[in-house]
Amino acid sequence: MNRLVPGLRIALVALICASASFAQRDLSTLAGTVTDSSGGVIANATVTVTETGTGQVYQLTTNRQGEFVRPALKPSTYVITISAPGFNKAEQ
Repeated sequence: MNRLVPGLRIALVALICASASFAQRDLSTLAGTVTDSSGGVIANATVTVTETGTGQVYQLTTNRQGEFVRPALKPSTYVITISAPGFNKAEQ
């Protein structure tokens, strides 16, 4: 069974970037690409972003290129979980 690259979890968190248009409202965008251990992209993977303080959950699905975007996240602590059929679940 294929596994998601452990470093991917760190890369996803590292891809949080502040958007200039949201800077005045203290909001950021989370974006990333989900890949397998060989570097192949994983389309239709489920990316769940959970704010730990409130329990607010945002669920996303990767596109054909394995990419996802979640704009307008307020500063907080989040748990990111990635799952796809045939792959182990990854959580950061």
